[in-house]
Amino acid sequence: MRKLEPAIRTRFFSCKEQSMSARAFVRTLVLGSMAVMSFAFGSNAEAAWPRYHLIEQFTSATCGPCVAAGPVMERVVNVQERVLSIRYHLNFPAPGDPWYVANSSQNGARQNLYGVSSIPTARFNGPVAVDPRDEQALRARITAGGTESPLLVTVSETGTANRAVQVKVRSDQDLTGHRLHVVVVSRKTTLPNLPNELQYSNGETEFSDAMLRMLPSQDGTTFDITQGEEKTFDLTYTVGTGALWPTGQQYVIAFVQTPTGEILQAGTNLEEVRLEMAINGTIWDRIDQGATKTGTVTVTNPSSKAVTARVFISNNADLQTAGWTASLNPAQVPLAAGASATINYSVQAPNAVGFAPITIVAEPIVTPSPGVVAINTTGQWGYLTNGARVISWLGSANGAGVTLSDALNAQTHSSYTTALPLADPIIAAYNPADFDVNVFDVDFINRGYGMILGPIVRSLEASSKSVWFQSSLDRAIAYNPQYASISGDFRAWVEALGMVQPVQEDLISRSVQSGNVIQLQTFRVTGVQNDVVGGGLSATLNEYNSASWPFYTQASEVIGLSTSSQATVIANYDGNKAAGIRVVGPNGGKVVYQTWNQELIGPSGQTARRNYGNKALTWLLAADNANGPAITLNRSSVNFGSITVNTTKDETITITNSGKAPLIISAIDLAGTDATAFDITAGQPGSGQTITVAPNGTHTFTVRYAPTEVKQLHTARVVLASNASTNPSITLNGAASGTSSVETETASATGAIAMRLTGSNPVVGNSTIDITAVDNINVTVVDNMGRTVATIFNGSVNGTERVVVNAADLAAGMYTIVASNGAERAALTVVVSR
Repeated sequence: MRKLEPAIRTRFFSCKEQSMSARAFVRTLVLGSMAVMSFAFGSNAEAAWPRYHLIEQFTSATCGPCVAAGPVMERVVNVQERVLSIRYHLNFPAPGDPWYVANSSQNGARQNLYGVSSIPTARFNGPVAVDPRDEQALRARITAGGTESPLLVTVSETGTANRAVQVKVRSDQDLTGHRLHVVVVSRKTTLPNLPNELQYSNGETEFSDAMLRMLPSQDGTTFDITQGEEKTFDLTYTVGTGALWPTGQQYVIAFVQTPTGEILQAGTNLEEVRLEMAINGTIWDRIDQGATKTGTVTVTNPSSKAVTARVFISNNADLQTAGWTASLNPAQVPLAAGASATINYSVQAPNAVGFAPITIVAEPIVTPSPGVVAINTTGQWGYLTNGARVISWLGSANGAGVTLSDALNAQTHSSYTTALPLADPIIAAYNPADFDVNVFDVDFINRGYGMILGPIVRSLEASSKSVWFQSSLDRAIAYNPQYASISGDFRAWVEALGMVQPVQEDLISRSVQSGNVIQLQTFRVTGVQNDVVGGGLSATLNEYNSASWPFYTQASEVIGLSTSSQATVIANYDGNKAAGIRVVGPNGGKVVYQTWNQELIGPSGQTARRNYGNKALTWLLAADNANGPAITLNRSSVNFGSITVNTTKDETITITNSGKAPLIISAIDLAGTDATAFDITAGQPGSGQTITVAPNGTHTFTVRYAPTEVKQLHTARVVLASNASTNPSITLNGAASGTSSVETETASATGAIAMRLTGSNPVVGNSTIDITAVDNINVTVVDNMGRTVATIFNGSVNGTERVVVNAADLAAGMYTIVASNGAERAALTVVVSR
């Protein structure tokens, strides 16, 4: 899943090496810049062999900004395209990175060689600095680096626990004083518990191409070589133990570096075995609560060798905890070279609102061999259950889940509240305008993300949907000229809500810096007395604890309002400095905008935080009788009666906007058990379109009942989506009868009672039913609402008794004729038509 990326690609932050406070969490974020450097081979180079490019990345499991480099490097590094990577782990911005702890001297040696003091960073083919989060810059370097080299470097490896590595270097040039570096690397390492075990973890659990050991040392091997000569280097190492040495993931990279630092060529013994996988059908879909959906996944072996594929759902435990059930069949399948197989899946949703991303892994099963690495292929699809009204969007704040957790624990709004990840495919699949309230949380670390959210919040305001926006600094950042190209929508949104451009006095520091040490300061927020949202709020913010509550801000802003603003202040800092507002937007959508994040209120203020959050959601969801639109229906249910199967019947429904603001209808859909028996033939919004109904105006749509199977009762409902505070549904009922007059037979569970229809069905005049039994039998007529409307026989049967169904005694419709002896029953369905 790809996180939303800012439109401006140079807005990067990095971690600087600095001294650490034992009590304070120190992670200084500085605006990065990309160095522009270039180099070329000497004019006497004889390019002869395919060029391997090497990206040496510097990172740390404690570096927050380094997280963004992972997905980019995953896309760029590719042994088939001759792009290799070595990741060196460093001891800042906080200590404890496990790879640095395990091998500080060799990681530190490469850091010192290049003078690295800020991460994330990378060196491309030696001295060229490049940001590993900038995919465009990396690919540009690869293109500029050329496709040929005057050297050939080959790597081979043998052994199990004790490994022998042989590197051969062949040159088309005379080279003097060059160094051969040989590095043992782990292709993939997973440390699922690291965020809990490492005090200042950045949250990463999966790491690629981590340097384990340099052979024979960090200094490498100095050598001279003449044109046309081939030299062989033999080295050894022992495979390590523990989590940093995952079984079957080690391989070797060798590279030749000039005295000036330029890397002329690299080579590797890495042979990746991976599968291709395609999830068929809709990736991100909706599902009814309690319903089941099935589908298929295609797994392909693209290699020239046969392989066995094991497939499994890696997050099955989490799904089960949330009430979802997911299964795959088969779980293992042999694949010939170039062959594909189909895997069937089944997913059942809980009887509750929720979102389930389902992660499927295709694992090639290979025979262990040095340099041969099995790479798992991961795919993802998922479902959102219908019925969600409040969405907490996750991805722009480390503590965004606090608001969701509070809503679920408060219970008032838990039955229709869930979370979705802030990712392009998710937003495309689940339009934020489909939900009544969208919650966005932008924390200090992700400050500026509101610029990316600008188009979304503006569209929600235009759709009269409610927004709860939490950000300490994004309004101020929006007016920074540096971000003028991407902040227009966000500025327009806050100005439409009555907020003005902040001045310097509106920015309040919430930390004190002494040298490289940053000490956070606590501060308080107090709700406005008797306010429907802020009333009763009194809490301390910034009670940071790296282990138990790792949420903080280093600054916050005061909200300034225009003289014409309709906003109401709901909370203050320092008595009279506006910290939050509530306002009804120009199109009737409600907004709560606050300059503190809910997660800044720690465990000591949990009760106050939850009470405030509950009030905020209650206000955002409540109808605004003074300004909002409202829906009035001319009918809340439609009974189509009984019609013959494979025929149709139409009914119209009228929506009246009884409110005082434009009603915007975004969807008129069908839901329920028998939704496929009905259709909306007119008056439905087109795909991606809306229908606007002025106050006191009306809109009519047509529902068609078109049954294709005989059934006593088809039931469904029309579901509306609009900017009204309440979207009522319309119940649909219909009965479908057959046209045959042939005999129909049925019997009770033990066969003690048998029934046979000997007359016509539908019943126009009279029809007869033979009852066969040896017992006292009661025969009743039950309508499609389950009510007994007539008794046509009650007596002793010793053999066969014929009873008569008289259409004159019954209204037109579908009925069930029930014969019972008190212990068991038999039933036949008939249709009365007259």
